[in-house]
Amino acid sequence: FIESISQLQQFNSEGQRLAQFSVPALLVSSLRFWKGNFAALVEPLHLVEGSWQAPRLVVYRGAERRTTATAIGRDPLSEEDHGNGLLMRPTDFVVDEAFSRAFVVNAGQGRIEVFREGKFLTRWGQEGEGPGRFRFSGTATVIEDISTGRTAERQVTAGGIAHDREGYVYVADTFNNRIQKFQP
Repeated sequence: FIESISQLQQFNSEGQRLAQFSVPALLVSSLRFWKGNFAALVEPLHLVEGSWQAPRLVVYRGAERRTTATAIGRDPLSEEDHGNGLLMRPTDFVVDEAFSRAFVVNAGQGRIEVFREGKFLTRWGQEGEGPGRFRFSGTATVIEDISTGRTAERQVTAGGIAHDREGYVYVADTFNNRIQKFQP
């Protein structure tokens, strides 16, 4: 699968496109298929269909996104709440279908959150530079005007995650300029 701003495309191993799906008209930072369902990190839906206060990992029943199978994450209990399962500026997720787990880069809290069957399981990491610490926020040069090529420095949040067949988890620790590998 390859995601872009407006679509998710599926290709076979020879590079032929098998399917194309439009990206939801919501603030989405990552898309995947999970057991045949379309899953996306979605910002609060104040203007659409709910009253969420924090982002969720939404698993829809199919790529059409007509019904929701589950929404992973929770709302804050107070302004000071930074507890388990509360997503803040999530940037990416990966699914381990063998164990029904979802690993979410919770960039706003500098950690990885793990959910199993829609419920919080565990978390690891914190803001910093050493092993098991992450820097998902920083300054980057972005194109401000594509017609002139003018660039500007902007504060951005970025981080990615993947896993391999042996169960190792790889985290793109963007502003520490590294990829960290974690045991299953």
